[in-house]
Amino acid sequence: QKVLTRYKIPQSAVSIEVQAVDENTPRLALNVDTPRNPASTAKVVTTWTALDLFGPTHTWPTRIFTTGTVSDGVLHGDLVIKGHGDPYLLLEDFWRLVGEIRHAGIREIAGDVVIDDSEFKVDEDDPAAFDGQGDKLYNVLPNALMVNFKSIDFDLDTDARRGKVAITTLPELPNLDIVNKVRLTTGTCRGNSVAVYMRANPGNPDQLEFGGEMPASCNHFEMSRSVMSPAAYTYGVFRMMWQHWGGTLKGRMRNEPRPPNADLIVTWESRQLAEAIRPLNKWSNNLMARMLLFDIGAHEAQPPITRE
Repeated sequence: QKVLTRYKIPQSAVSIEVQAVDENTPRLALNVDTPRNPASTAKVVTTWTALDLFGPTHTWPTRIFTTGTVSDGVLHGDLVIKGHGDPYLLLEDFWRLVGEIRHAGIREIAGDVVIDDSEFKVDEDDPAAFDGQGDKLYNVLPNALMVNFKSIDFDLDTDARRGKVAITTLPELPNLDIVNKVRLTTGTCRGNSVAVYMRANPGNPDQLEFGGEMPASCNHFEMSRSVMSPAAYTYGVFRMMWQHWGGTLKGRMRNEPRPPNADLIVTWESRQLAEAIRPLNKWSNNLMARMLLFDIGAHEAQPPITRE
């Protein structure tokens, strides 16, 4: 009541229920029968349904195929990465997946890397439709091959001696081009003194321009954003990690379904559903919940899976 009074919220505008899982009576119940907008608590319905349909040990495969032949460690053909809706494919998991490809005897890819995300047919094409902020992580659209939530950490560090602001990223994607126009200024570092903008090049979605101003006294500023297409992001992470594993790549990226004659060489199994839904619900991860909804659709329907 003290909190409601402080923020001038009428008691009738709030519903609260506190109940121990092993008790039949709530410890506190306020306006529990008043209809409300469920907002992100609707994720509990999605995750419960997934547990009921799949069970807690359910996993999602990410499959690696090849076309052509392999001789002396050289793949004379394409490498195909096909996603099946894993909602929790983190960078460390993808790093191990790439290692499995190296362990399969491939050192050099003479052809292209084919990104196959055709399992889902997502009918949305504008991540900014919700609130106009399409680069925010909570607005990422679902995709059948989603690595690390398509998230990039941008670190801006001031270099007063050289009179500039340096921009680095994690992960460091070789196919992401950053045009740095941020100006280093003097003055006190306050909460709103870093006036930096980021925008994509309409003609080249893999190129970002940073501009604005950052006081030298701020030293460091960071932000996490979603940029690039899911296929381009996955390809960039693959190129980076493939080089870390000592591999070389001659070709480019193609985003298309795998050829029917491709040979399966690696099947990577995801983390279990029970592990994935903990961060999904704890951090109210929109992308994971939306991908899980498509996975529920895949329980009975044939791909490509639509939101309907």
